[in-house]
Amino acid sequence: MRRIGLLPHADLPHILPFFRLARALRKLGHDVYVFGSDIVTLTGSGRMGHRVAWSGQIEIFQLQGVSAVHQNRDMHFCDWLRKEMQEKAIEILVLDAVWQGLAYEFINDRQISVLINHAGLPDFRSADIPSWWFVHPDHPRSLRQDARRANEGVEAAGGGIRNMMSAVKRLTQAGRVIPDEFDFGCGEFANLPAKRAVCFCPDVEFPEERGRTEYLGSQLAGVDDIDRQTLPAEIVELGTTDRPLIACVFGTSGMCTSVEQLWLASACKRLAEHFSESNVIAVMPDQTQNKLRQNALPPNLRLFKWIPLWELLDSWSGAKVLVSTPGVGAFREAVYSATPIVAVPRRVDQVGAAARVEYFGLGKAWSRNRLPRIDVLVENVTAVFTDSSIKTRCAELCDKARAFDAGNPLQRVIDAL
Repeated sequence: MRRIGLLPHADLPHILPFFRLARALRKLGHDVYVFGSDIVTLTGSGRMGHRVAWSGQIEIFQLQGVSAVHQNRDMHFCDWLRKEMQEKAIEILVLDAVWQGLAYEFINDRQISVLINHAGLPDFRSADIPSWWFVHPDHPRSLRQDARRANEGVEAAGGGIRNMMSAVKRLTQAGRVIPDEFDFGCGEFANLPAKRAVCFCPDVEFPEERGRTEYLGSQLAGVDDIDRQTLPAEIVELGTTDRPLIACVFGTSGMCTSVEQLWLASACKRLAEHFSESNVIAVMPDQTQNKLRQNALPPNLRLFKWIPLWELLDSWSGAKVLVSTPGVGAFREAVYSATPIVAVPRRVDQVGAAARVEYFGLGKAWSRNRLPRIDVLVENVTAVFTDSSIKTRCAELCDKARAFDAGNPLQRVIDAL
């Protein structure tokens, strides 16, 4: 049994992977504590503190009594964190990649092992293939070099993540002395005194990148896990038919602008009209739904403000396709449910995930900055439904991923620490 502390970023797409990790660690018999701060806040979610960001999730994952939040402005965050860790005899500290600079606080501490969980900024990193660019190993080396130069230009102009990484690193005494060296994923520290990990399996990483991180398995909710969500009754009823499923789900950072939302509404209506024998489930804000409902909806189109995507894809036994940006979370859920993807990436980790859709042949990916014409989207969905090789590759990768999870990779990583 180990005593393990976890510090996620105060943003739900980061909190959920960490809390799932906490759930898995407790099932393995480890003592787990989760840390946060309402004083030191970072980008995302309106710079909110952890108490607000993880409100409700603490109860779902039954972490009451093992969470602590820094609230004393007169006490430096690193001093507070060390005090909490000493009182709780923490042996392993798992940091979100956003907080990775805090690893320098423990650079000379042989009693503490630090693990970085890349849980949201994207999980996939490469020095040669920047995380937020549509490039993969099948592209010519010159294109990958162009992407790297473009990434350096964005960082130099202050539009990347290095400034945030440096700010966290400077919270630590050692971090203020050790020079910044960026490389891993082009935005992360190259000389970080910690191991890196992702909640995935090595088979979904580019071959030349495998082994640069530890792999923890998906940690997605099983049928008996406390965080398993219940599907709406309307969706459950749809699952009793033999109609194919088209799930249009773009997450919290997918379709954000009014132009994107208008495109989404038009795309979902067109998909439902064209694939009249399929069930089309679309997630969009109330305002966009209201505009779409001003005219008669196709009878096979169902609109929701939110759905538990993993539970939907995992339980749907018939033909299915996910139309999504997708972020790393949606990509993980599609892989582990053998769901083909039609990817329309817009920003951040979605671009790297979409590149993997193309590289691994898991569907169709749109690689341009502008939104595709809706007829092109329809063509891509048609291709995914009719190309048996895509379904085969999705099934094969799903089998490999689930077999990897069955080998208890999380415990192996903990033992190695």
